[in-house]
Amino acid sequence: SIPIGTRLVVPTGSAAPASRRPVDAGTFASRDPRGRSSGKAEFAWPVHGIVISEYGLRRGAHHDGLDIKAPPGTIVRAAESGRVIHADNSLSGYGNLIIIKHADRYSSVYAHNRKMLVRVGQFVEKGDAIAEVGKTGNASVAHLHFEIRSDGSPRDPMALLR
Repeated sequence: SIPIGTRLVVPTGSAAPASRRPVDAGTFASRDPRGRSSGKAEFAWPVHGIVISEYGLRRGAHHDGLDIKAPPGTIVRAAESGRVIHADNSLSGYGNLIIIKHADRYSSVYAHNRKMLVRVGQFVEKGDAIAEVGKTGNASVAHLHFEIRSDGSPRDPMALLR
């Protein structure tokens, strides 16, 4: 027991409570049965706009996705259902970046967003609003940089979009 009037000091710090273990992206993707499927992922266009840069070689370097020009603030939608595994601006050049992990070992990447509307760990359904088009990072015009990856390797989105 602590007598009335006793001064208590509560330490503060950034350490996580002992009962909470860090959860990695793989755990987020596999914990929820909605992220599993026996069928092949079918991706929808994430934004309406004009493709200004395609997948493949661009100025002597490989471009891993599509650049889709759209007015700033245009809603970006999840191309397929899945778990958000990345949502910040920590990857150089991509600005505000979202990565969603899908079934069948696919992931989709959404870069240069003006505003992100989702957080890491959140499950999104295909077509849900996840961001607004912007020109953050190394973007000279408002557009969405969109990638589809399988086992971490880039795939041509045009072959997978419906």
